[in-house]
Parts: sequence; C-alpha cells; structure tokens
Amino acid sequence: MVEKAWKTFEEPHFNLRVSRTVQRLGFNLGEKDPIVAGATKAFADEFKCHTHPDPEANNVLMWLHQKCRLGLVSNFGIPECGYELLDEFGLKQFLDAVVISGAVNRRKPSPEIFRLALKALDVEAADAVFVGGSLDLDIEGPKNVGMKAILIKRRPIPEDNKVKPDAIVERLSELPKLLAVLK
Repeated sequence: MVEKAWKTFEEPHFNLRVSRTVQRLGFNLGEKDPIVAGATKAFADEFKCHTHPDPEANNVLMWLHQKCRLGLVSNFGIPECGYELLDEFGLKQFLDAVVISGAVNRRKPSPEIFRLALKALDVEAADAVFVGGSLDLDIEGPKNVGMKAILIKRRPIPEDNKVKPDAIVERLSELPKLLAVLK
C-alpha cells in the first residue's frame, strides 16, 4: 500500500492503513471501528509529543500574514492531528487555507494537492510562492504547477540534484526580505 501511494500520490487516512494492517492479521476491523480509531489516536498523541514548530515560525508567519494570503500543504495521514497541532502551536490564526493530504487523499508532490491549496486561497500559481524543506516534495511539486518554490535548507543538497529551487534560505527569518525580491 505504501509503495502504491508513492506512485499514485494517494494518501488515505491513517485509519484505513491501520484497518488494512489488522485485517491482514485476521481481524475484521473497519476503518471506523473504535479500536482502529483508538490506535490512530494513540499514534497521533505520541507523534504530538515529538513535534514542535520552527522557533521563528510564529513571528515570520505573523509578518507574512499581514502582507499576503498564507496556506499550508502538508503530507500527513492523520489530518485531525495536524489541525490540533496548528491550534496548539498558535499557527492556525495565520493561515487562510490548510490542505492536509489525509483529508484530500493526495500527497505532495501531486499537482492536485497544490491546486487545491491555490483554489482555497483564490491565488493563481504564477502569483504563489511555496516554501518547504524537501526538494522532491516541496520544490518539484509546486514548480510543476507553475509556482515559485523556496527551499529551507535543513540538510545538504546532493550535488547531482536536478530539482532547482527559485531560492534557498537556511532560516525562516530570511523569507520576508527574499520574498520582496522574488515578487
């Protein structure tokens, strides 16, 4: 199922993955079964314990939100957990649109997930800039739909890399100045 998802860019809700796994073990539990939902919640609760936003996120998002419409596109099979994290970290207030793969059954770098975000923001691709930390998911995906893309360099970039971001930053705090130049 995971290999198929990488080829088709499908992102079923985590409940479906848990259900299919326990069914292979001989248990007839559907994706809405309370045991399956409980397993997903237990995973999400533990995941949340190990998740934190970039320390500069609130300040940068606050500044950007005053200048433009902001959206989030995230690969995550438990959208409810993603929404909870945005609330807990105080980030939701800055976002005009949130598209989480498990809610729309499409994952980055699928063109569909980026188009859904653009539609929700009522923004044309040519007028949008995507910022992310993964060359294949966060740079190649948005560029394929006509968006500009900025890489947050969190790890070394391979020398043979064929995906070229429009710009590279090492810290979120570099974005405001860079976006003024890119537009």
